[in-house]
Amino acid sequence: MSLIEALCFSKPVIASNVGGISEIILNNQNGYTLNNEEDFFAEKIRYVLGNDKIYQEFSKNLLKYFMKI
Repeated sequence: MSLIEALCFSKPVIASNVGGISEIILNNQNGYTLNNEEDFFAEKIRYVLGNDKIYQEFSKNLLKYFMKI
């Protein structure tokens, strides 16, 4: 459910690469799908939140994706 909510609000997603998540979240385009390595999760969260250009680009791409579905 959180993934759908993030899409609705155009929020970049950093999620585990399980199930169908990688069909929606495209690495380096609208978020990141990662293996379950908590240090890597923390690194990506800090990266996206600390980089306004990436945050805005991912948000824009999520909105485009959401409008297609």
